[in-house]
Amino acid sequence: MSSSGLDSNNGTSSSPWLTPNHVGLECGDSITAAPGNYAAMTISSTPTCATHGAVRVQCAVFDTCKINQAVYSQGGILVQASYWAFLGWEVSANSGQYAACYQATPNGSPIHDIYFINDIANYCMAGGFIAANGVDYFAVVADIAYNTANGSAYCYSGVSVYQPVATDEQPGTHIYVSQVFTWQNLEPPTCNGGTSTDGEGVIFDTFNGSQGGFPPYAQQAVIDNVLAIFNGAAGLYVGGSGNSNAPIYIRHSTAYGNFINTNQQQTFCGQIESIGYPPTSAANANNYTQMYLTLAVPSGTTEPGCGSNPAYAYYFGNVNSTDGVYNSAGYSSSSYNLGTTANTTGFVTGPNNVFGTNPGFPNPVEPPAPSCGSSTSVINCMATVIANFKPTNTALANYGYQPPRTTPVYDPLFPQWLCNLNLPAGLVTMGCVDLVLKLSIP
Repeated sequence: MSSSGLDSNNGTSSSPWLTPNHVGLECGDSITAAPGNYAAMTISSTPTCATHGAVRVQCAVFDTCKINQAVYSQGGILVQASYWAFLGWEVSANSGQYAACYQATPNGSPIHDIYFINDIANYCMAGGFIAANGVDYFAVVADIAYNTANGSAYCYSGVSVYQPVATDEQPGTHIYVSQVFTWQNLEPPTCNGGTSTDGEGVIFDTFNGSQGGFPPYAQQAVIDNVLAIFNGAAGLYVGGSGNSNAPIYIRHSTAYGNFINTNQQQTFCGQIESIGYPPTSAANANNYTQMYLTLAVPSGTTEPGCGSNPAYAYYFGNVNSTDGVYNSAGYSSSSYNLGTTANTTGFVTGPNNVFGTNPGFPNPVEPPAPSCGSSTSVINCMATVIANFKPTNTALANYGYQPPRTTPVYDPLFPQWLCNLNLPAGLVTMGCVDLVLKLSIP
């Protein structure tokens, strides 16, 4: 591909395509994009694939393939078909109220196997990385979501998975968000008619499909090793109108200093939240949300977007005994470590939580806009931010965000359908070691 190519070309280096949207492709094919400024694109063709996989659309050099324009209702990269992966791109969608930077939304039947990997969303109108209204097997890995909620038509967030629809009932993780850095996602005061209800770093939203007539989603979803800081609302959020019976895990993630949007004045303010809405209706309770090895720290007694309400490390509303936070750490200088609404019954806290211990972040400041041109990857670009939020208190060193390991491990939460995608090294800890092999090693 080339920004000066033609889709009537044959797709070779001497006769490059302009877009990857071509028939006849198969999973395992790779399209290399030459550095350049590309136009917004919609992907509507479905490659041939026998199982999980994708056609890889990979920038030849990280962060040199850019989309700096958007179509009103399209955004930067809109994927409407299954089996596509985009790697190494940077998108700005700064025009059009409905323009997301990266979006997967079907134009008809549900789609699946969509991967956004080692990409940057840098100023967007309608969200950074979005899967909406009928997506399954969705991965956002080693990505940056910065300043992505500027549109006012609706309310948006850095990474949003909204009303997924299962395409099979296979066990294991279907939705995976890992090694993501998300900050400065603030909504304008006029979004959605002035309600300003989002602006989260990462949100798993309305998994019961109740806002669009979709079937309830009951597949496993994971937020893992995410650094969510200085967002307009919560850093990490599970909720909407309840999450049905989907088992959701939040692991090894750090949230700090969120709720910076003064337009919102939230009643419930947890750096990490699980809230079924409305919080007074048991019918919309969140189910099966588990958090462990997480680290949540408000920057003070309250935050700008909380008004006079206290800022908590964790907040839970309308949850039940299937929800819990355990083996996690939270620190509030005012001891607002965990809050719940009155309709929360049977909620499990513990065992082994560490509340009230200051992690001692070396330099917890808001990062500037991402500038990764000289970096080799998102992880490399974020090295200073990672160091700024690494606890100096060694007692909390294993809580919260952890950089990726280079050696694969056994990890039952890791989506095995990522193991054969041939990801670039160093982006995520690959959890592909077989348990039988692991147990056979002396």
